[in-house]
Amino acid sequence: MSLRLYITPRADLDLVEIAEYIAMDRPVTAARFLQLAVASMNFLTRTPKAGSQYKVANPRLAGLRKWSVNGFRKFLIFYLLEEDVANVILRCA
Repeated sequence: MSLRLYITPRADLDLVEIAEYIAMDRPVTAARFLQLAVASMNFLTRTPKAGSQYKVANPRLAGLRKWSVNGFRKFLIFYLLEEDVANVILRCA
């Protein structure tokens, strides 16, 4: 069973900004980054408890998990699980 994937507007913007930054020097790598980021997020919809929990003080973010983009380990996907949705709430370098 797969979860639905919801990428918040801020997370989507972060993804675009990261790709644009990479593209300044390596446009092919930027395209590969986007492909692998999407593939990593789709993986999380099929394997929702992948990655590790990320401790935060904010109770609204209880259960926050993190997973790195395949091939780009320093770029992390932070996500929360709900009943049928994997909410990608933030992407950062």
